[in-house]
Amino acid sequence: MVVIALLFSPAVGKAYDLQLTSALSNQLTLSGSASTGYTIVTTGGDPYVFTTQFASDIPGNVTQLTYEYRSDTDINDLQLFFADPTTEPRSVHKYGLMPRCSEWKRVTIDLSAQLQQFDWGHKNDRLRFDFGTQAGVTLQVRSLEMIGVGAATWTDKLVFANGLVDYLNGNYLCSITHVSVTADQVVVRGQLSSSADCALAEVPVNGNVTTLEKAVVVKQLSGSTFEVAVPRMVTTGNIRDRLLSRWIVVDAGCTKLLSKARYVDEVTPLRSAQKMILKSKKGLGGYITNSYSYDLDSLRVGSVTVNVVLNELIGLRSTGGFTTPYEYGGRTYYINSSRVAYYDGVFKAATSRGILTLAILLATPGGGESGFAQTICHPEYTTGPYTMPNVATEDGVRLYAAIINYLADRYSQEANGRINYWIMHNEVDNGSYWTNMGTQPMLRYLDTYEKSMRLVYNIARQYDQNAYVLGSFTHFWNYATSGNYPTKEMLEKMVDYSHAEGDYQWGVALHPYPQNLRAPAYWVNDKQATYDLNTSYITFQNPEVISAWMLQSKNLYKGAVKRPLFFSENGTNSPSYDEDDLKLQAAGAALIWKKVKQLKGVDAIQWHNWRDNPVEDGLRIGLRDYDGNPKPAYYVWKAADTENESSVLDSYLGTLGLENWNGIIHNVMSTGVSTLKTGSRSLEVCSVQGGIKVRASGAGQLCTIYEIIGTAVVSQKVKGCRFIALPRGVYIVNGRKVAVR
Repeated sequence: MVVIALLFSPAVGKAYDLQLTSALSNQLTLSGSASTGYTIVTTGGDPYVFTTQFASDIPGNVTQLTYEYRSDTDINDLQLFFADPTTEPRSVHKYGLMPRCSEWKRVTIDLSAQLQQFDWGHKNDRLRFDFGTQAGVTLQVRSLEMIGVGAATWTDKLVFANGLVDYLNGNYLCSITHVSVTADQVVVRGQLSSSADCALAEVPVNGNVTTLEKAVVVKQLSGSTFEVAVPRMVTTGNIRDRLLSRWIVVDAGCTKLLSKARYVDEVTPLRSAQKMILKSKKGLGGYITNSYSYDLDSLRVGSVTVNVVLNELIGLRSTGGFTTPYEYGGRTYYINSSRVAYYDGVFKAATSRGILTLAILLATPGGGESGFAQTICHPEYTTGPYTMPNVATEDGVRLYAAIINYLADRYSQEANGRINYWIMHNEVDNGSYWTNMGTQPMLRYLDTYEKSMRLVYNIARQYDQNAYVLGSFTHFWNYATSGNYPTKEMLEKMVDYSHAEGDYQWGVALHPYPQNLRAPAYWVNDKQATYDLNTSYITFQNPEVISAWMLQSKNLYKGAVKRPLFFSENGTNSPSYDEDDLKLQAAGAALIWKKVKQLKGVDAIQWHNWRDNPVEDGLRIGLRDYDGNPKPAYYVWKAADTENESSVLDSYLGTLGLENWNGIIHNVMSTGVSTLKTGSRSLEVCSVQGGIKVRASGAGQLCTIYEIIGTAVVSQKVKGCRFIALPRGVYIVNGRKVAVR
């Protein structure tokens, strides 16, 4: 009798899970589940078990079967059947692959040939495992999955993520202080420890700093400071632009990291696009050219979002509409000129009106020219409409850089229309679906996202020095569903990356939908959207929280400039077109506008959708209905930020249960504020316009003024009466809350 225990870890991290079923087995009994692990007891010489039918096609880049095992006896013949049908010609034998071992050992089998030969791996296909032919063997198997070429195991992913924690928190002997890029060279400056035997190394986009994977020494270093100039372009082998690389100090043998990495700080412009000014906080989401384009004028918006599907624009081969050659990185790609003409029309419609455009960069795992889809798809993608762009391979990086360079060049010229902000993919905190690269520890996922952000930023700033890249996030703030990540944690780590590797112009594109997207009365329903920095959700109910977070000094760009915050996708629903439902939707639009208008941390809100979309699972969040007719919310949005605002928006006060708009902005508290309440009671505090007047009853008393979110802004001794100028806000002065108006 053979006992086989297949232990499937309930932890996430698999590229494509394989589940076993007792309904299709022979000469064995199967017990357990995917969450607790399976146990197989063989009862004969021909034991086998099938997987369940695949719920969807295995992605084309996922070609390797992998698992870990340990066994007290050799399993000389592992046979795999690629069903259906289940026949010997559709099987392979793997002899000697599983010798006896007492420690866990990983097996990886390349199935790329069988995927093609048997046209296998589609929805409803199955895999059968025959674990040898002998009795008396005890075998344990865990982490059974299909992964992409070169993809890491879950254990590998955790090790890598833990290494990133140490890297971001670590102190190093040396430092890179500045990296500049000109037309033909990269200049790297830094400081060294006198006791260190050092070298300067380059890490390309598809390399990793913490593991020194693909790091290449470019020069041995000595002295206390250094300045090294190297050619910008790598021309041996594949042409590569070092504009995109990170630079580090390592030991002479490139085995130990001696500094944190640094991206380019300064790049010589190829073009300096004119800065456009945001003329209104009111915006529109999902702009396309259609018969209602006159809304750009009638709604008087200051910004629009535009979905840019990269697969539509470029290919590796001249085929279909991809016919216009485009040279980048020593290779020829092919542009779909008809789709470019469409985007020209979209961007020009906005730019010609002085409207800023936020381009949402999306890559799909299929669609467009097949070579592009295969190359841009991240090797660890598993499911969902969009993939994290492939920055894991040199070919992926080159292709991604090619299309971004094309877009940045073209849309930094007013004649073609402009891209002012680059929204990086879609809702990355929901990475298990909306920007997928398989299930990952948060830091491993974020490390890849940072590479994508930096690649776009470094290319775009050559053409537009005012360009920003924006991270895209849902309304889950300090909470995440299974397999996803809290937005707050991701943003805090993005700040850590900026501090570690050189700050850059990034901001936030948040989607603060109501807690229940279908329920429009968020002012009643959103109980988990509270007014503290650790709230579970940020919705239309509590946008004060993300505004306060953006204004914290530790989160500012280079400690001085507020990063942009756009509410780039959000709207209230009308469950039906009944009068009451339409009124609730419009009331929600009025309240969020009145809030956003007052919040210094929020730059703009783009209402989504422009028109109700029948494919959005029954949601009616548009300003227009399915037939294009304006809804009451349309007229709210039209009146907002105009002379008609009060006459239109005030009519919804009763629906909201308000007498007026006073007091709709709430104070934001943070964990730990109570620890600040330790100051002397002898300080008399009163607010005056533009500052705080502090009167001390004793000589030389210490006065500490905190932002309401807990950051000290002033700490000094005060004698007598002292006026301290501060911007408008809410502060804590030695334990007493004070408003500055």
